[in-house]
Amino acid sequence: MNVYRLSAEPEKYRPLALVRESDVSKLTDLHDGLAPQPWNPVAVEWLDEGDSATKPLPDFPSFGGVPAFSRRAIETLKPMLERSGTILPLAMRGGDDFFAYQVSTCIEALDEDASVLSRFSTGRIMSISKYVFIPDAISSAIFKVPQRRAEIFVTDAFVEEVTRAGLTGFVFDHLYSAP
Repeated sequence: MNVYRLSAEPEKYRPLALVRESDVSKLTDLHDGLAPQPWNPVAVEWLDEGDSATKPLPDFPSFGGVPAFSRRAIETLKPMLERSGTILPLAMRGGDDFFAYQVSTCIEALDEDASVLSRFSTGRIMSISKYVFIPDAISSAIFKVPQRRAEIFVTDAFVEEVTRAGLTGFVFDHLYSAP
């Protein structure tokens, strides 16, 4: 089993942007694991500034640190996504269907003793230069760990589905291979 850090590819594909800056708190809440109840879709649009306007549209756009998926990506990955979080509709200008995603699966899978990391004086983790995971603890294809809640991790199953379907915009930074 391999573990990857999931991110988007804003250098190659057009990113999403909020229509109203006042909605930034909703994104912050999603990023922090707090989906507002009930969910009212935030208005988004494709960023058309500078060279972004000429970039192709992805299935997984950059969206301020919050995962966002096209309808095509949702249809392909839905079973994995539903097991590990909440799919939330976005109000997309232009008619495309896009969805924010809140990862709710947070597991104690980082082996802090075997990983190479730096800590603040408080003991909190500052950075990790080598990730080591506990394979038996990983029960989901997409997850977070409590020590790094801003990062989203995926396994081979997720990467294989994205690749098989030809979905675009995904970056998989390989972090760990189980022995």
